[in-house]
Amino acid sequence: MVSAQTLSSAEYQKLISLYQHLHANPELSLQEVETSTLLTRELDRIGLSYRHPIGGHGIAGLLENGDGPILLLRTDMDALPLEEKTGAAYASTVHVEKEGKMTGVMHACGHDLHMTVWLGTLQYLASHKNTWKGKILFVAQSAEETGQGAKLMLEDGLYSHFPRPDLALAWHTSAELPSTTVGLCTGWAMANVDMLSMLARVIAVHGASPHLAIDPVVTAARIIVDLQTIVSRERSPFEPAVITVGAIHGGTVEISSRMRSGLN
Repeated sequence: MVSAQTLSSAEYQKLISLYQHLHANPELSLQEVETSTLLTRELDRIGLSYRHPIGGHGIAGLLENGDGPILLLRTDMDALPLEEKTGAAYASTVHVEKEGKMTGVMHACGHDLHMTVWLGTLQYLASHKNTWKGKILFVAQSAEETGQGAKLMLEDGLYSHFPRPDLALAWHTSAELPSTTVGLCTGWAMANVDMLSMLARVIAVHGASPHLAIDPVVTAARIIVDLQTIVSRERSPFEPAVITVGAIHGGTVEISSRMRSGLN
């Protein structure tokens, strides 16, 4: 990792400004047009060559410095459909339409920091070639949040244009570690993710006649409870797994503002 001590004060401040700009201007998965354009401009400034786009709005390039192993350095670029409420001076105010509804967009998973570290690392390696030997395959990936980006880059011929790495390094922010601390581990550090949408076809009736319905809300609640037993009763306790129900929609009756204020 590149720390503040390995960069000049001016370079460090530039990275902070870059981070804040990325944070304030997030883009959703497969929509990272401006984000990837900004990264390519920074790569041009550093003096690195690359291919773009590759796999969505992805970027890939090779920094060569003599004989040695090939190391892959990867960052993700996309943000999440969440409204930011941090109150930070550089907070995102971006809103976009997603599935017919307006939603806020926020770098709530740290990809803004990942991109900043990626660029800072490449800048340092490009300007300090006397400290290392080998090849750096640097990759910026679209659509990490939806699980599409890596697959798209492979399908778009990532390894037909670039050599396969001997070792891959990725990084992720951690709320469990103190600031300026770096945690290291071998092997898997975080889980893969798959997403599933489930549609339950039920019979909805007036709330005063529940005996005539197949209640959509009760049905959804039962499904949520039963899903939890997949991990606790169908997976080995030596194989970690997590199932999270992230959203549930049942019924169409609007809650009055008075009732909503009482629920908050």
